[in-house]
Amino acid sequence: MQHSWALVEDSVLAEQYKVYFRLARTDVDSTYLSNAQTLQQLRTSLKETSHAIDSITIVSCSSPEGPYWLNKRYAEQRGYSVYNYLQNHIRTFREIVLSF
Repeated sequence: MQHSWALVEDSVLAEQYKVYFRLARTDVDSTYLSNAQTLQQLRTSLKETSHAIDSITIVSCSSPEGPYWLNKRYAEQRGYSVYNYLQNHIRTFREIVLSF
């Protein structure tokens, strides 16, 4: 079984965080696989860094099975779900530029 994920990358600190998604789902589920730990590490890293963060890159994907148009939609929606999660859970994130 392949897992779909979204990668959150901080290029200055070279930190990467993978958030996994359930099959055919696009919502961030903190109870799925290692997401709770990953999201906590991400929140802690963003809150405690002494560096000025001006951007974060979110790379999202889906498994290759199924039609291209559906996988593209899943990947886009997963990226936006991670973005919205960060917007809602990390106050300082609102000022950071996002790229997909």
